[in-house]
Amino acid sequence: MSFLTPHTGLLEYEVYSRLGDHANYQGYNYEWDLIAKGQTFGQGSKDYTPVLNEEVDDDSLGYVGFTPIHVPGNRGLRSFYITLTKKTADEKGNPIPLYFSSSLVPENDGKKVYGSVISNEELEILEGDGVLEYPAPRNRNGISDLFYRYPRGFIGQFEYTRDACHPSPNFYGWPCPYVPKTFTTVNPTNKPVSLSTDTAYIASARTKSPNTEPTSSPIEFSDVTIMNGGGTFVVEDSSFADGESLVVTDKTTLTVSGNGAINAPRNSQWPAIRLSVGSVILAKSGVVKGSDVSENVDDTGGDAIHLNNGQSNKLTAGFGEFFDDIRVIGGNGRTGGDALIVNGFGTVANIYGGEFSGGSGANEDLRGYSLRIMNSATANIHGGNFLGDVKVERNGLIALHGCFSFSKAGRQTKVTGVFADESEIDINIESDGGDLDFVAVPDQECETVPSVAPTGFPTISPRPTGLQTNGSRMPASCMDVLMACLVTMLLPILF
Repeated sequence: MSFLTPHTGLLEYEVYSRLGDHANYQGYNYEWDLIAKGQTFGQGSKDYTPVLNEEVDDDSLGYVGFTPIHVPGNRGLRSFYITLTKKTADEKGNPIPLYFSSSLVPENDGKKVYGSVISNEELEILEGDGVLEYPAPRNRNGISDLFYRYPRGFIGQFEYTRDACHPSPNFYGWPCPYVPKTFTTVNPTNKPVSLSTDTAYIASARTKSPNTEPTSSPIEFSDVTIMNGGGTFVVEDSSFADGESLVVTDKTTLTVSGNGAINAPRNSQWPAIRLSVGSVILAKSGVVKGSDVSENVDDTGGDAIHLNNGQSNKLTAGFGEFFDDIRVIGGNGRTGGDALIVNGFGTVANIYGGEFSGGSGANEDLRGYSLRIMNSATANIHGGNFLGDVKVERNGLIALHGCFSFSKAGRQTKVTGVFADESEIDINIESDGGDLDFVAVPDQECETVPSVAPTGFPTISPRPTGLQTNGSRMPASCMDVLMACLVTMLLPILF
């Protein structure tokens, strides 16, 4: 990564990043990851100044060498915040500026309508916001009129590697899974460990699962099967259809495809699938169903899938992708179980299709949620059918990609619209400290013009124009304040 500055002396830079859009996160440092910080010499306005890859031995400086960071495929979105600090100054003692380009469409100046700066077949760089202060102030209560300018285009370079997880087929996540020579169906016939269904044993299995010794085959504890060791397991038949919960941990990948069926045991508090500690689920086809509660038991149905972080570290965040032919169903009970729960900071679910149904309750008001996003997790929704309300809570984020209209009433938001694949959505989204974003999609034209009204459609998606970025240069030195740049990247990699 490189940027453009007129300065030719010593400067200090910082680079931050986050999955998803930058909108509404300006100045909220806890929502961003520091991915590079250091000192270098500016190369002036005719050459790009690169961010350094080397680490610095002196930990007291807090310098971090830039390391590769993943941008999810299939139109995944990642934002970057690039800034120069006030630790260094130019020869006149003023803050050192970054260059950026003015709005691609002059009529859009001052509007949050972000066009495409430049693109190729794999990567698209969108306009972002210019920040006129360091550190970036929180964008609220009209402060954006003082310290933010938008839309603005980044001037610099991004170096990237396509298909980073090759030869893993159809995988868009991070980290890359272990790829065995062949993909085989997990269909164990001999149980290495056989225990009676005992609460103490089940609890022990759950506690030990992240630290269980790696194995090349699942470990079965009666109604719970543990998949760990960092390998890849594929379920494409009915091996687990008769009452089995899968615990996937330790950076292990689970693929559900073909006629794969996973049904949690009856009257169980375990979800059908529980993923944690950097594990990945690729749900392509089949059925995953939570535990049903017996009619004489006054209890909540079980959830179908828990996609968790599992530890207090973003390196252990979970990742999931869901496609057209998967069905995820909460268990039935007095209160229905939830279909998919995405939980923990850094954990991401990309939903491109499929059916997500909350479990049936005693009445329709007690139906389980079709989707719950919580604790700084993110769901990028590009398609799918949702039976049951959706809930986003505790700094969770739901990003809907397409053309939508919405209306709010208290914590409830009614959303209707069309995804890029022309499938429709009509859902209620409940917010309890969570966020909801609407993201325009390239090549999809919405029916109305951009609007900031609470019931309008989002802007028509920007068109690709053609990855080194250029543009008219506008230094911030005219205001004697630091210039920073926010950019977003859209990376549709198709395998």
